[in-house]
Amino acid sequence: MWGPVHTADVAGRNRDSYVVMYVAQNPVHIDGKPLRLRVALRSGQPDWIGAATRSGQVLGYGYWQLFPTDPANALRQGWIELQLWVKQPWQATRWDTDGTTITLPKRRTTPKPKPAPETRTSPPPAPAPPARAPTSQAKATQPPQDNAAADPKPDAPPEPHEDAPQPPAPPTEPAPAAPSRPAIVVPPLPPFPPPVPDAGERRTRFARWLDSARRSRRT
Repeated sequence: MWGPVHTADVAGRNRDSYVVMYVAQNPVHIDGKPLRLRVALRSGQPDWIGAATRSGQVLGYGYWQLFPTDPANALRQGWIELQLWVKQPWQATRWDTDGTTITLPKRRTTPKPKPAPETRTSPPPAPAPPARAPTSQAKATQPPQDNAAADPKPDAPPEPHEDAPQPPAPPTEPAPAAPSRPAIVVPPLPPFPPPVPDAGERRTRFARWLDSARRSRRT
């Protein structure tokens, strides 16, 4: 759709968008009743639709839709709008503008709600452990009372009397004898070497050998 621009301004109930619009010369008829037809380009960015000037022509590319969608509401208010929401800059084109511009009021932005501060609750204190009854050892460490100082301790053994018979001493086992060691056998000393013969005895033995050698040659 395209046509001459009649209106350029901030739009919306919260004034958080911009519109460039013209009113068609011929009305439309719903249920036999004529209604004014408004052709509008709407966007959150004023530069994409040239919302700063009311001159020239406008052309929009995209999916156009009717508002309101209920014909009964359109008949009640007396007009219906054919609108295109421009979500990319290439969806709108302006030409034949005379260069005049208007100062557009800034659109209102809905403030984001501040996050609620986190409330940290401290954990409940841990229950105290149950009191324990004093043990026998703790009772023994307590100091004795004045009225019970002369009384003997119930746990102390009775003192022995002189006339009481003494229990016999337990038998003692003899200590084990030490193992006997085997006797060490010492070998006898070797006999002394025979005395060395003197020179005379050596000659006699040599003479005997020489005689026996001669006899053996003769035989």
